[in-house]
Formats: sequence, structure tokens, C-alpha cells
Amino acid sequence: MRLAVFAVIMFIAINFLSNSKSSLNIPTFDPKVLGTFSPQIENGQKWLEIELNKLKLQALDQAFEKVKSSIIK
Repeated sequence: MRLAVFAVIMFIAINFLSNSKSSLNIPTFDPKVLGTFSPQIENGQKWLEIELNKLKLQALDQAFEKVKSSIIK
């Protein structure tokens, strides 16, 4: 019984919303909004790439140091 009442209410709500003239005004997307962030994103990506390369080099240096210290012992 509850399911039937729920289905009827949903049916009426969907019909009402699909047939009514909505006063919602959705603004159009302005591409200039994201335009100022593009250089910042590129700079952030370059910085991240540089930092990752530094970390890789540090990891390689540490690995070689461990190998050297184990050979010398």
C-alpha cells in the first residue's frame, strides 16, 4: 500500500516538474573564469616534476651509498 502511494506521488511530482515552466535561470559558463588559473596550474605541474626528479636523485644517491657502505664493510 505504501509503495503504491509512493509511486503515485512520484508520478505526480515528475509530471508536474516536467510540465511546469521553471523560472530557473542557469547562467552560461564563462571560459575566462578558469583562464587565469592555467599558468598557475602549469607552474604547479613544473614544480612538482622538478621536486619528483630531485627525490628520485636523492633516492638513487642513498641507494648507491648503501651499496658502497656494504661493499666496503
